[in-house]
Amino acid sequence: MTPRSHPDTQPAAPADAATTPNPVTPPTASRSALGSANAGRENLCAITPAMLTFGTTTDRLRLDPRTKLLAALTINILVLGRVTPADLLACFGFTAILLATTVRWRLILGWASGFVFLLGGAWLATYAETSASGVSGTNTAANSALDILVFAGLWMSRFVVAGGIFWYLIASTSSGQLTAALTRMQLPRTVIVPVTVMLRYVPSALADLRAIFDTMRLRGVAPTWGRVLAHPGHTVEFILVPLLASSTRIADDLTASGLVRGLGKRGRRTCVWPIGFGGANLVVVLVLVALVASRFVGR
Repeated sequence: MTPRSHPDTQPAAPADAATTPNPVTPPTASRSALGSANAGRENLCAITPAMLTFGTTTDRLRLDPRTKLLAALTINILVLGRVTPADLLACFGFTAILLATTVRWRLILGWASGFVFLLGGAWLATYAETSASGVSGTNTAANSALDILVFAGLWMSRFVVAGGIFWYLIASTSSGQLTAALTRMQLPRTVIVPVTVMLRYVPSALADLRAIFDTMRLRGVAPTWGRVLAHPGHTVEFILVPLLASSTRIADDLTASGLVRGLGKRGRRTCVWPIGFGGANLVVVLVLVALVASRFVGR
């Protein structure tokens, strides 16, 4: 019995037609035109594959996930509370060292540049306000603007450090390692499953956002700042609507993935990841203790 051919299947090309171009392959001119059209365009969100990975980068320190969670919690409490500039710089340096063991240097320099820009801008605004305080007839509106700059710079620099430590946690910890660590902590499934799914949802959503940007560039409507300011409604239509539509698909995929991985299994679960404390974990814990102690010394 002769098998039926699939309607999408193309018949084999004859031997003398080897030089016939593939109809699926776009012409070279189209590819070059697309490349030239995309050149020089600045995206609203420069998302790179290194930012979207969840636990696929190499952690040279091989820290226990529980140590990473402790570091993330401690750094956030320190930088978002009453913190001095010296303590903030210490937390920034500690976070930068952890990121240097996992993330690319180019990304670390971008993150550090944002912190230096915000904190340096706040310092310059404070210096300008102090210098102008002794001048008679100082403009009140100018002082108010400087106060806003100081407030924004100080607080945004704190969030940069807090985001950096969570960036390290996500980039260096796989979902299996995190699940194993939370299970070792004897936490209930009602806590383990939502945390694991939540941390896996963010990279998936960012990957879909990057795919949307690629599609927009392919159609000649790349999301540049000029287009956003000129046509904000189009930006909502082209970016937010597809992103919201893909959110439900991401949720379904993560739910199915969790069931396949046995997140709903009752009883004791096994894990292939080696979870345990070592010398590097002890050093990190001692540094965290020193940061917390410096927060209360002399106060």
